Amino acid sequence: MLIRIFFSYDGFYIHELCLIFCFLTCGALSLKKQMKKLPGAGIVPDESEVSEQKFTTENENKESVGNAPAPADGEKEMLVDEIVITPVGYAMRMAGTDQATGIIIDNMDLFQKYAAEQWNTMFVDVGTYLFDSYLFPDFAFQIIAVKPAAGKISPETKIIFKNRNTTVLSKITPVVMSDVIGQEEAKRKCRIILKYLEDPSVFGLEWAPRNILFHGPPGTGKTLMARALANEAKANFFARNATTLIGVHVGDGAKKINDLYELASSMAPCVVFIDELDAIGLNRSFQHVRGDVIEVATALLAELDGMEANKGVVSIGATNQVELLDPALRSRFEEEIYFNAPTASDRTEMIKLYAGKTPLKMKLDFQLIASKIDTWTGRDIKEKLMKNMIHDAIISGKKLVTTEMALELIGRLQKKDQASRVNPLSF
Repeated sequence: MLIRIFFSYDGFYIHELCLIFCFLTCGALSLKKQMKKLPGAGIVPDESEVSEQKFTTENENKESVGNAPAPADGEKEMLVDEIVITPVGYAMRMAGTDQATGIIIDNMDLFQKYAAEQWNTMFVDVGTYLFDSYLFPDFAFQIIAVKPAAGKISPETKIIFKNRNTTVLSKITPVVMSDVIGQEEAKRKCRIILKYLEDPSVFGLEWAPRNILFHGPPGTGKTLMARALANEAKANFFARNATTLIGVHVGDGAKKINDLYELASSMAPCVVFIDELDAIGLNRSFQHVRGDVIEVATALLAELDGMEANKGVVSIGATNQVELLDPALRSRFEEEIYFNAPTASDRTEMIKLYAGKTPLKMKLDFQLIASKIDTWTGRDIKEKLMKNMIHDAIISGKKLVTTEMALELIGRLQKKDQASRVNPLSF
């Protein structure tokens, strides 16, 4: 009874009101059609028509952005026979997020139909940007070649995809294995990796040196050796610090690992170098304390296991604390290469090398200086010794660096190091 009273007005109930509303609506629509037929009659278009016209205009303007000018009236419209595109990426990204790693095409015939369908009738020229609308909305591709000339894309236009390696690869400094001073045993073992990268077919799938572990004190040349390997083999080089592979959300870390190896496999021969491996490959007892690295370690194990053969891809892990690695992860590396601290002759050669690159003149007794820094690595020699000597000389206005200056600096650094190691409980 309450509902019946609420929906009643002057004796009319709700079903009667509905009938009246329908009659009025039909009458209004009929009157509107008749007014449109009157000559010169003006009527304001409804909101749906205005929105549709605005949407069409905006789409036409959007499609014209970055395109070459269409042919003038009267000119014959030319169709494009072939275009070459390269991925560019998105126009912007959130600060702190990873850069786009590129696009991988699994089936070129399918991609041809996919691309031609959405870019059909677009007028293009060299430099034109084409935006994806389906799988990766607003992801941009740039046209780098057009045959025979600027024109419109048709279903028959051949679309060639060319990956731009420079957008996804770590830059490799021009270094070779001979630039790594010392580490002769490590160089000998690395020769087999170099052979594999140069000609993977010789080894087959079962006998390739796929997973290598570099370990030893920090600053002994592990990263430099990995770069030299990739450079000499003319292979692509992906260098990642293990901490950058840990994701923010669940699944992010595993996706980073999978994307990294998928991209490396598509661009073989390739070296995947993961530095500070212990950050994600800790012993399982520690991983339970750091739950965010468990999924990363699991994904890495799957890639190193070779569930999907990555022919022409070599994984090199590097760590300063090999004893902290999980046994399951460590067992995936078929070769462990130890990088030891440099010998006295190695330190002498390093000092000579760095002295030849400094902006100041050097008058040094290389062997005497090398004998005073018994446990120093190559990084210590460059960062602690050579750099500080140059800074001291510049501050004091000296243009010549001498052995006395080097020995004085070494004495100060060693005293500072000893003071930092004093046990406060010994007092």
